[in-house]
This record gives sequence, structure tokens and C-alpha cells, in this order.
Amino acid sequence: MNDHLPSTSLPAMVLFCCMYLATWTMPAMADQLQVRDPNTGRTIDWEGEILDDRAATFAIKLSGGLEKSVPRERVVSWSAEWTASFSDGLRAADRHDYDTAISLFREALGQEQRRWVQRRIVAEMAAAYAHNGQIQTAAETILLALNDDPQTELWDRAPLAWRAETADGSWQTRASQLLARDQTPAARLIAASWLLAGRDRASILPVLRELSQSKEVMIASLAQTQLWRVEVVTADANTARRWSEELTRMPPEVRPGGYFLLGQVQARLQDHRGASLTWSRIPMLYAHVVPLAPASAIAAAEQLTQLRQDNDARMLYELVVRDYPKSPEAAEAQQQLNAITKQRTAR
Repeated sequence: MNDHLPSTSLPAMVLFCCMYLATWTMPAMADQLQVRDPNTGRTIDWEGEILDDRAATFAIKLSGGLEKSVPRERVVSWSAEWTASFSDGLRAADRHDYDTAISLFREALGQEQRRWVQRRIVAEMAAAYAHNGQIQTAAETILLALNDDPQTELWDRAPLAWRAETADGSWQTRASQLLARDQTPAARLIAASWLLAGRDRASILPVLRELSQSKEVMIASLAQTQLWRVEVVTADANTARRWSEELTRMPPEVRPGGYFLLGQVQARLQDHRGASLTWSRIPMLYAHVVPLAPASAIAAAEQLTQLRQDNDARMLYELVVRDYPKSPEAAEAQQQLNAITKQRTAR
């Protein structure tokens, strides 16, 4: 990876990340993998040093010195030791202090030598930027991890556009530049997602169709679901069923956007129960996916209200206020909670 990119091409922070992603020395750490045996179905515990998790495969050096690789789908659980800065950054993000989290993640990158962990730190940093509404910086940050390993499970941290939103200002210019000059699939996919709802839709659709044929399953799946965005207003019940089936065959990390679009179709077709269940999946299973998680929670609550399930709706509004206080949806959720309280008081 080039350590000397022009300063105008990426923010200074991203250059800092890029510099540290170029390192590759390994300290001794006590990591653990719990692996499912494909023949017996039993789980086996491996202990040693995780070397990498590239290309959907975990590589580990066992305590006795033997190196082994295992496909990610066979890994039931895993654990590794983080630096104090990374752990503190994750805790800061959990309490919605994203500025502090970003500062700690930058510090962690300077301390971390394991390349696979560096990718995870970069991804968490990108998610924190997205929480702060800094989409361009989030996109440029996550690309360091995605370009380093296109098959990474960290795609759910990528700030793709899923709603009727377009890039604005400098991000629109940067997204257009990425699409024109950067031939990496990850950059083209993120940029295309933000330009799809704009005036250049006709030129963006062929890009997404090409990416949907990629041999990289993450890229192909996300590009395919991005193409669903133009069908939401016309999709019928058969299309909704087909999308639901296709989502079950996609990697879990790339499903949130598809669930969001499926929920829109179900709601338009007056399938309130189906829409509420589909949208609820996102804040429950993909709480870190912003802005989809709070938007989906609000949408699911509205569907539950249609079903007269007011208590369940109230719980989702409370979730938005508690877990996404900086989101645009937080104010709307608080208004709904105030209205619910007022109605109860009037009874």
C-alpha cells in the first residue's frame, strides 16, 4: 500500500490509517477460536495466535506452533486481546461519545501491529464517523479496510446510501471522482450508492449491474440490493417474496440494506406485520448500522401502531432515543413518546 498518497486525496487521518495498515509484525497473543467440525458437528476449541481473517478464512498459529486455516462459516465464536485504547474506544462508542471513540481508535492504530486487527479498528472508526454524520470521511476510512480485504465481514460498517438521499457538497464531488478514477470495486460501489438517486442515475445503473456480477460475494450482493432501490415504488408481493428469499442466501453482513428496502415494499403493500418484522431486524441484529438502524426502528414502530401494538411501538421509540441520541430520528421518537404519555394521562 502506498504510504505517500497526495494530501488532497484523503483526509490526514486516513493517511495516518494507511501508514499503519502497511505494517505486518505479530506479537504473541492468547487468542481463541471455537470451530465446528464439518463431519461430526461438534465444536473444537483452538488456542494460539490469530494470524489473519482475510478472504473469509481465519488463520491461526496454535499454541504448539502448527498453523491452521478454517473458513469463517465454521467458526462458532472467536476472541482476541485488544489494546486498552481499542477497548476504551469501543466503550466510548457504546455510550455514543463518538469524538472520544475516534480519538482512541486513532491511538489504537498507532499501537496495533496485527494487520487484521488494524482493519477492525479502521472499520469501527468509520462507523463512528458515520454516527457523527461525516459520511465522506467514513467512506474514505472504511475503504482502507475493504480494499485490503474485499471479502471482509466488515462490510456492514460501510456507509452506503439506502434511502432517497444523494451526496451533497464535497462528498458529491468526491464520490464522482471515486467512480471515475478509482477502479476498486469497493470504492465504486460506495460512490455509486450515493450517486444513484441523483441526476446521473442512467450512468450509475450500469456500474451497479456490473458490480452485481462480481466474483466477490459481498460486492455482488450489495450491488444487487442497491439495484432494488429503483424497484421499491413498483415492486409487488411476488417481488417482495423473491427479495426475502434472496436475502436469506446472502451473507448476514450485507443484509441490512436489503431488509430496509423489503420493509418499504411490504409497508406500501399494507403488509404491516411483515414490514414491522422486517424493519425490526435491523435495530435488533444490526444496531451498529447507521443510519438504517434508527430509521428502521421508527418505521417498524409506525407499522406496529397500525396493528395497535402500542407497547411494542413505544419500546422501539425508547430504543431510538436511548441508543441513537444524535440521530435525526431521535427527536421524532421523543415526540412520539411524549404523545403516548399525553394520551395515557388523558385516559
